[in-house]
Amino acid sequence: MKTPIIRILDFGDGFEFESAVSVAASLIRSMAATYETEDDGGKSWRRLDAMAHVETVSSGSQRIFLGALTTPALVLHVASHVGVSGAEQSPAFSREGEVLRVSDVADALHDFGSGISADCLIVDGCDSARTWFTRPLSDCLSQSIVYVGTTRVINNTDSAVFAAGFYGRLLRQRGRGRTAKERTLDAATVASSTYETLLERKSPFRVQTLHPSRRAITSFAS
Repeated sequence: MKTPIIRILDFGDGFEFESAVSVAASLIRSMAATYETEDDGGKSWRRLDAMAHVETVSSGSQRIFLGALTTPALVLHVASHVGVSGAEQSPAFSREGEVLRVSDVADALHDFGSGISADCLIVDGCDSARTWFTRPLSDCLSQSIVYVGTTRVINNTDSAVFAAGFYGRLLRQRGRGRTAKERTLDAATVASSTYETLLERKSPFRVQTLHPSRRAITSFAS
């Protein structure tokens, strides 16, 4: 089975997302290690084949951002501020005073002829599960995806706890007869529940399935 790709795209303001991104990347890499019993009864660490390849991309370049969105992956994890831009209050990703409107992302992807094709998309920013953000995001999708967003303002602790639960659950499953979307949906649902158990408060992470808009279906049809 082909080793899945997990791509972590940091479009935030550097240090604000550094902790959560580092936790996720370190956990994914460490999951490839396990104990193996030696002939003399001792134990040693042996590095096995990676359960996933993790790619971390940290850039404010819109070209790199768009390229990371359209390259296939099991999980695309975007760490970015989310808000609105301009007099029309257009939903946007933001970084250090710069904004990238979702509508502009959609236009660029349609010109390019390829949309977001990850099985699971996590937008790790405040209020990214709100309808005002997810509705235009559907113009960017080339297929139905498992989507994880948030319903309130979050911090590094929130992101790190969810990431630990999500990637730990996802990589322990190693397929086991499930499709990629089934695995990521299960991992996200369990991670949200685990968050509530550990922090004793309602999880801000909302798990849902997003479908391509009519525009996206027409534009990205193979």
